[in-house]
Amino acid sequence: MSFLFGNAFKGAQDGASMGAPPPAGADGDDSKKPQPPQKQEIPGVPGSFANFDPSGLERAAKAMKELNQSKHAQHALDLSKKQEDTRQMEYQAQIKEYEAHAEQLRLRRVGEEQEQHRKTLQAESEEFKKRSQYEDQLARRRYDDQLAQQNRAKADQMKMQQQQQDEQLQKQRQLQAEKARQEEEQLKKQEDSVKRQEAMRRATIEHEAELRH
Repeated sequence: MSFLFGNAFKGAQDGASMGAPPPAGADGDDSKKPQPPQKQEIPGVPGSFANFDPSGLERAAKAMKELNQSKHAQHALDLSKKQEDTRQMEYQAQIKEYEAHAEQLRLRRVGEEQEQHRKTLQAESEEFKKRSQYEDQLARRRYDDQLAQQNRAKADQMKMQQQQQDEQLQKQRQLQAEKARQEEEQLKKQEDSVKRQEAMRRATIEHEAELRH
């Protein structure tokens, strides 16, 4: 609407200039030149504003009023409104486009975050699987080692028990052999004693027989 006020003010200035008296020397008669008005001093108002003529502003205001009421003013107002509506629509379209772009970026960022999260979970799952397999292998190895150690300990214990049994059996055999030897010696001694007694008895009988003859 500034151009309307500008045109109106310009028309008011033109009207004011049209209603102003012709410049001095226009008709060549200096006696008919208008005399400048006498300055009237107004208390509190500078002398340059004391001779201010408000008729120009009144004509400008009247021209502005007529211009606002004219068809051209209505057309200009409608055109300005349409332009404003067009600018608002363009602005709204730009806002929607920006929002759509922002939504696309947000969705893309969400997708990337989800993909990154999926990759992280997959990597963690693989790492957990590898760690579980490694721990299972270690557990199996420890179990095998422990079982082998137990088997070795059991085998050593059985070997020791067998050795002890062999030693005991050997001792028993030695004792039995010694006992048999002792018994054999005792029996031999008894036989020798019986033989000596028998020899002595025979010798005694023979001696007695010789004495009788």
